[in-house]
Amino acid sequence: TELAETLHREARVPFRTGHEVASQLTTYGREQGKRPRDLTRAEVDAIYRRVTREALPLTDEQLRRAFDPLEVIRSRRGTGGPQPAETARMLEAQQAGAAADRAWTAARREHLAAATRRLRALLDTLAGAGN
Repeated sequence: TELAETLHREARVPFRTGHEVASQLTTYGREQGKRPRDLTRAEVDAIYRRVTREALPLTDEQLRRAFDPLEVIRSRRGTGGPQPAETARMLEAQQAGAAADRAWTAARREHLAAATRRLRALLDTLAGAGN
């Protein structure tokens, strides 16, 4: 997907075309026992040419970034993305929510315990009045 997005973002290649290139590269990589970062530019260009009949419009650096998992993570933007700053923000929000839930639970337990004490006191009063 990152290759398709890079082709679209950097070279204005339609996403559908980029996705087809990425799909064929995936199939090729599996057949050859290669991960994306192990593919040569010539291999990527050959598959791109097979799909588009044109030369690969990315620089070596753009291609490297598209296949680098850390670069992919860093390049993500927006709420809920995997980038470190967003992950830290989500973790902090979840921790704050968990702390609020613990405080609410503790308050409810205390409320129930107080109600139980009042009920027992009333029951004791009623039991004593019956003598």
